[in-house]
Amino acid sequence: MFDFHWPQKSVVGQVVLITGGAMGLGRLMSLNFAQLGSIVVIWDLNAKLGEQVVQEIAKAGGDAH
Repeated sequence: MFDFHWPQKSVVGQVVLITGGAMGLGRLMSLNFAQLGSIVVIWDLNAKLGEQVVQEIAKAGGDAH
């Protein structure tokens, strides 16, 4: 019924802060933004899992902190 169209904005080189980025949807968002070329900052209470996601992104050639 409704057809919404938003212009696509490039996120290449943009810093993206993902809260809860170590698990679940936050992890998926972290990986997807990294794949799109963003600089991903992961903020999570579980620092160990957050660091694992950072390493996973780095291993794939992305930039994460």
